[in-house]
Amino acid sequence: MRPADAEAAFQAAKRDTLSYEPHGPDWKRIKLQGPDPRPYEGDQEYRGITGLLREYSPAAANVVEGVKRFAGRGLSHLMNDPGLQYLPGPQAVELAGQRFLNPAKLTGQRVLREAAKGPGKFGGFAKFVEANPTAGEDLFDLPSAVPAISGRAPVPRLDPTIPPRQGISARMLDAFNNPKVTEGIQRFIGEGHQKMPQDWYATSPLWKKYQEVWGDLALPKFERDMGYSSATSSGMRVPDNIRTGSYYSYLDEQGLKFPKKPAPGYGAKLQKTHREGAVEVRDTGAIDPFANPKRASYKENLMGNEDALTGDRHFMRMVGMLSEDPRFLKGSTTLESGAKMNPREMFYRGELTMEDALKRPDYWEDTPGENEYMHAENAFRKIANTAGYTTGNAQGKAWVGAGEMTGLGSPPEPWMKLYAQRVAYTAARLGADPKVVLEKVIRGEIPLLEIGAIGAAGLGGMNAESTRPRSGNQMR
Repeated sequence: MRPADAEAAFQAAKRDTLSYEPHGPDWKRIKLQGPDPRPYEGDQEYRGITGLLREYSPAAANVVEGVKRFAGRGLSHLMNDPGLQYLPGPQAVELAGQRFLNPAKLTGQRVLREAAKGPGKFGGFAKFVEANPTAGEDLFDLPSAVPAISGRAPVPRLDPTIPPRQGISARMLDAFNNPKVTEGIQRFIGEGHQKMPQDWYATSPLWKKYQEVWGDLALPKFERDMGYSSATSSGMRVPDNIRTGSYYSYLDEQGLKFPKKPAPGYGAKLQKTHREGAVEVRDTGAIDPFANPKRASYKENLMGNEDALTGDRHFMRMVGMLSEDPRFLKGSTTLESGAKMNPREMFYRGELTMEDALKRPDYWEDTPGENEYMHAENAFRKIANTAGYTTGNAQGKAWVGAGEMTGLGSPPEPWMKLYAQRVAYTAARLGADPKVVLEKVIRGEIPLLEIGAIGAAGLGGMNAESTRPRSGNQMR
């Protein structure tokens, strides 16, 4: 039988836009509904919840703003904790609010335990974002985002024209002298701008939060954490890269060892490479721009240096496929089936036509050679600047514009939005205030949560090559 005071609370809730439906003795089941009777959302739901708080739990007034941010999951979720089911209504609401806003219970170990469970009832990050497309938008002033830190030094490059080096590769020289390539890049930048006018690398809102949290230590902490994000970028979709970077930031800040095998929910096909990159950041505080020019550039782009080119899989495939030059075909590759093949030799033997090769993005080179990076960056910068963009901004737009051709389709969502969504997802999984989660992540007290786009069971597939254009966030 329902406790009398709980019955009274829910009767009051019914008068204040919330109504309940009896389901036997299970009085905690609540249905948010309006007169029509469709579920309330947003501010209407918020008014109903806060009305219940104010009338029946005055002591919970301090959690009203937290409940507002939590409203997307409904009051029923707050009341779904077995420890709250049979408390009198007012006390249950108050305790739920306290649990929601209590930052002391948000520990790294708790997050890792939650990550080990896999996507659970949420179905993973992608399903959460699909159901909550505006998740995280209230965490940052996203419309005003600009590059974070201006005036950073250029990223050093290996100059292939200085003896005894052999000079710039003929294929890269030919590519950027080919109008099909330069005009194609211009077209993709333009198409990307139409879909995503924002600057993909504009991380100033996050940099501002680091300054608020860390004060004078903000710069080294921000540089370290962007370094971990870059170190774990290879073969990763961006939301998962953000998550795994935060895992290594957490380990570093807490003085914990970097395990040879990451905790469940933070692994990937290239997890050994990610760990090696993270160890470099931890031990040296930097990324070697000559040994790892792409990673070094990605870190600088995220920090606000948009003059550098992140010469990643997207970029290299775009150049090679636009050129239709068989020298950009891979000399060897392994398909998802495990079969090994040599697309370049197949073309020269007449077993592969250019028409067919262009249908297989995974047949094309993924990485510029060390004697190609500097020239590719300079040539792309010229195209970008001529169009009125920085190198980094133009590259972000080209990712979006060229995604269908390269098989690495990129939604028109800047890095900051993806970061905010990951914070919101983590908060929802933990039943916590997103702003508290954000500060704890920045402080390195917790990592962001678990496996992203495809769920825990499909870890290897996250990085596997596809024979068709991909949907989903770009892989680096």
